[in-house]
Amino acid sequence: MERLMEISERIKKARLFRGKTQKQLGKLIGGSIINYENGKESPPVVILYRIAKELNIKVEWFILGKIESTFNIREKIINYSNQISEIGDQQKSLRRRKNSLNKLLKKAKDEIRFKQ
Repeated sequence: MERLMEISERIKKARLFRGKTQKQLGKLIGGSIINYENGKESPPVVILYRIAKELNIKVEWFILGKIESTFNIREKIINYSNQISEIGDQQKSLRRRKNSLNKLLKKAKDEIRFKQ
């Protein structure tokens, strides 16, 4: 019974995340999802696969709750994108600093040659 409640909660969470109503999702999978979401019925595997497909969620996440859902993947992509942007900014700053140091080095070398 506990596993059934976990699955029903995950179905509802995924549906809401995707912005679908029970009626809309039910139409997409060819049946009602109300009893699946309220834990009164366990969805057959074929229905669970349809729900997963329509909501772009791995079916394993509904069953196990341990496989990364697309929610987590999306969050990671955003996080990695932000990190890449920050690294890009740091690289630009380092390039500017390198160019400044190269100019100073060239100037120092020119002064040494001039003094000789």
